[in-house]
Amino acid sequence: MAVQLVPDSALSLLMAPLKRFLGVNLKVIASLTYYMMSLEIYKQVKEEGKEEKSRAALALSSGRKL
Repeated sequence: MAVQLVPDSALSLLMAPLKRFLGVNLKVIASLTYYMMSLEIYKQVKEEGKEEKSRAALALSSGRKL
């Protein structure tokens, strides 16, 4: 039989704020990561759109079809 130095109820009382703190921080980190990834994807799509427009303008000015 194992000897418990700290009862389970006291340990759970000590762990509850830590779990809550870590849970909130993990949610914040996850949402910030999602936001940053979305921002990068938006920037890439925007750059690709600029390249498409410039290629279309170049083709139009030279009289060629895409």
